[in-house]
Amino acid sequence: MVVKEAEVVDLTKDPTLLRLTAIPFFNPIILNRDKLTWSREGETIRQQLDSRSCSRIGSLVQSHLRMEATCIAKAQNQLTFQIKQVDQMQKQMIKAYTDRQKAFAKHAESLRKLNDFAHALGKCQAVLNDCLKTARLLNGLLPEAEKLEQFVWVEEEMEMVQMESQRKLE
Repeated sequence: MVVKEAEVVDLTKDPTLLRLTAIPFFNPIILNRDKLTWSREGETIRQQLDSRSCSRIGSLVQSHLRMEATCIAKAQNQLTFQIKQVDQMQKQMIKAYTDRQKAFAKHAESLRKLNDFAHALGKCQAVLNDCLKTARLLNGLLPEAEKLEQFVWVEEEMEMVQMESQRKLE
C-alpha cells in the first residue's frame, strides 16, 4: 500500500470561499438574548428603530385585512342566500314536474284503458259481423215462406239492403 502525502490547499485562492467572505455580516434587528449577542453596530440600529412606526404599520395591515374579511363575509352571505333561493326554486320545479308526471301517468293509463276497450270493441264487431253473415247465409237457405227479414246493423248496410230491395221490385 502506498500513502501519498496530503496536498496543502490555499484557502485564500478558493473562489467560492472568497465570494462567501465578501458577503457582509448580518446582525438581526430583534435581539434573542439566549443565542446571539449584539455588536455595537446592531445596538445602534436597534436604538434607531421606532417601535411606534412598526406598530402603526401592523395596525394598518390588521385594519385592512379586517375590512377585506368583512367584505368577503358579506359576499359569502350573499352567495349562501342565493344558493338557498336556487335550492328552493329547484325543489319547486321538481315538485311541479313530479305532479305533471303523475298527471301524465294518469292520462296514459286512461288512454291505455281506452285502447284496450277499443280493441275489445273491435273484436266484438268482428264476431257480430261473422254472426250476421252466418244468419244471412242460414236465412238464404230457408224456403221463401220461412225467410226472415234482413237484419241491418249499420246504416251503410241499411242503404245497401234498400238498394237491393228496390232492384228486386223493379
